[in-house]
Amino acid sequence: MAIRKFKPQSPDPSINKIKGDTEFARLGHLNRLVDDINNTNIVGPAGPQGVQGPIGPQGVPGPVGPAGLNWQGSWASGTSYVADDAVGYGGASYFCILATSGTTTPNLDTTHWALLASQGATGATGATGAQGPTGAQGPAGVNGWLISGNTGSTPGTDFIGTTDNKDFVIKTDNAEQLRFKSTAGSGNIETQYDIYSKNNLGGSTIIAQSTNSNGFASLSWDNTNKGYISIGNGVVRGNIQALNLTTSDKTYQLPDASGTLALQSYKVYSAILNGTTPTATVLENTLGVSLNWTNPSNGVFRATSASGTPFTVNKTTLIASSYNNSGTPYFVTGKSSNLLPTTQFDINMFLHDGTQTGTPNVSNMFIEIRVYN
Repeated sequence: MAIRKFKPQSPDPSINKIKGDTEFARLGHLNRLVDDINNTNIVGPAGPQGVQGPIGPQGVPGPVGPAGLNWQGSWASGTSYVADDAVGYGGASYFCILATSGTTTPNLDTTHWALLASQGATGATGATGAQGPTGAQGPAGVNGWLISGNTGSTPGTDFIGTTDNKDFVIKTDNAEQLRFKSTAGSGNIETQYDIYSKNNLGGSTIIAQSTNSNGFASLSWDNTNKGYISIGNGVVRGNIQALNLTTSDKTYQLPDASGTLALQSYKVYSAILNGTTPTATVLENTLGVSLNWTNPSNGVFRATSASGTPFTVNKTTLIASSYNNSGTPYFVTGKSSNLLPTTQFDINMFLHDGTQTGTPNVSNMFIEIRVYN
């Protein structure tokens, strides 16, 4: 509320001029004070709160806001998604803009997906925290075999294997390679593959031996191209040898279905001869070379080796019976065993008077040449 100003009156003529001027000056001073008070806007203390007015009428509803997104978790290939589905993939989030059940990842399939929020950049590495207190010592671990090897083991006390009645199996590439059977008896070690014993220093040996070392059987190979099968009793042994296995395969067969192995002390060539310059049907040849047959002179069939010297001096002999050629008997002999050369072997056929006047035309004549070791 503004304060009204004082209105000066005209000076009374009866009052002297000096006194009138003084009163007029005082009124001007009071009016200036009134102006100062009105301009100061002095506010009085707040009055009590008035009574609440009535509720106004409801306003007009605003427009419908946009639809939200349906979070579906991590994106899964082949899953059906519809528009406004949201997924996470590769640290970012995407929302579906066109229904899909495809297998293309959201970051590449821009036809069906749009980026919602990308993965933030990796923040700066924080400062290293203070080292925590040392934890309590854990219990002692169970002793085990290390892939880098163990030290301080005690043979017989420390072992790899089982302590119950279970087989011990060794695998590679998750496939069984070797099995140690838990049941005592024959066949305690099984494998589905070949076993190789390799020693580059002087050959290799696989040995089966009795617990008292008195009986054994072994399969051996040395670096001089020799193979051995040895059977012994701890004092003496017998060997089956394959020598000089360098140029061709050697085959050693059981002689019959009975399974009996006849170990011969000689090499043999047996054949059926026909004609005067004979052709040979070979029945057996363990000489290691083939033979060519000729008729160099009357009463002589000659076998010449295609290579090598198979006929050892003083160790080569002939088995053949006498031969009857159309009623004429012939005696059949081999050449003297001490005669050279060792590349040839002659079969001589004599008449009853000891002459060799002709060569018979033989038919199915059996001969066997033996070369002893």
